[in-house]
Order: sequence, then structure tokens, then C-alpha cells
Amino acid sequence: MVKKQHMTDTANYYTRLNLYIAVPAAIGLFMLASPIVELLFQRGQFVAADAAATALVVRVYAFILVSSSCVRVLIPSFYAIKNTWLPATVSGVCLVVHLILAPILMQQWGLGGLVSSAFVTGSLNLTLLLLAYHVLIGPFALLRVLRSLVMFLLAGAGLWLLVQTHDPILSALGGQGWMAKLVALVLSISLGAGAYFGISYLFKFEEFQTTVQTVIGKIARKLKLN
Repeated sequence: MVKKQHMTDTANYYTRLNLYIAVPAAIGLFMLASPIVELLFQRGQFVAADAAATALVVRVYAFILVSSSCVRVLIPSFYAIKNTWLPATVSGVCLVVHLILAPILMQQWGLGGLVSSAFVTGSLNLTLLLLAYHVLIGPFALLRVLRSLVMFLLAGAGLWLLVQTHDPILSALGGQGWMAKLVALVLSISLGAGAYFGISYLFKFEEFQTTVQTVIGKIARKLKLN
């Protein structure tokens, strides 16, 4: 029981840590999907219509990023109790749901329906794993995760505000050319990230301190190796 509780505490912590990174990444991808796709791919036969369709996919996958980051933490917990069949069964169920749901949604929204089906089944995957975790391992302290998620979203609001500087920056740089688009994208991402981590620092998020310590530790190890 003590080992299971320790494992649950660890899994809960790393779920929050993953969400701390996934939430701003999702917000940034959603807000900047179009300029990112245009910068990377829009040239030659890849025209504006193709960029718009690809940006739609990126926006939906921004939401999938949040659920998938949590799934990656939960699955090893089942392996730890030597239960390998449940994650596979849940994945199989979600695959069947996707195969049924995707054609229905595609009839309504085309490509957007396909990726929306992926979002629904990804969320279902996470929900089923959490329910199974509660039954087979123990309570997961979801309220603590949700409380952290709300705090990350509040910090993400600052990121959301700052990344909207992209268009004004691009206009100030002339609005055309690969270099102008790159600079505008880098600056808006930097401002958004600065806002997110700045708010995290002000409110003393535990996850912010861990992230900083991890990054500094990795840099220090690389410097020692060199």
C-alpha cells in the first residue's frame, strides 16, 4: 500500500509537471498555427489554402497534446503493477471508437472532423485510464491536478495576450519575406513564454522551480562533459 501511494504521488506530480509544459505549448500552437505553417511550408505548390487546412489540424492537435501528455504518465503506472493488458485494451477501445466516429464527423467537417475524432478518442483514452487507475491502484488526487491546471491556464492567459503581438510585429517588419516572418514568430513566442514563466515565478509554481532546476542541471552536465 505504501509503495502504491508513493507511486501515485509520483505519477500525480509528473502529470502536473507535464501539464505545466503542455498547456503553454498547446496555447501557443493554437494561436500561432497559421504563421508557423506558413513559415515552414507555404512555398511552391503548397499554397495558402493548403496552409489553412494544415493550420486547422495543428490547432486540434494542440488540444490533443494536453491529454496525450497525461496518458504518457499514467501508462507506466499500470506496467509497474504488472498490468499490461489494460492500457492495450483501452487503446483498442479508443481505436474502435475513432474508426466509427471519424467517418461521421468527416461528413460534417471534412479534415477538421477527422482530427476532432482524434481529439475525442484521446480524451476518452485519458478518462478510461483515470477510472481504471482509481479502481486498480487507488485515488489519483484529481482535485490537485485540476487546481494546478487552473493555475496554468491563468498563467497561459498572459501567454495568450502576448503572442497576439505577432501580427503587429510582422506588420512593423514589412509583413512580407521569410526573414520577417521568422523574426515575428520568434519574438511573439519569446514574449509569450516570458509572460508564462514570469507569472509562474511570481506565483511560485512548484513546477516552475522544478523545470528551472532540471534545465540548469542538464546544462551543467553538458558543460562538464565538454
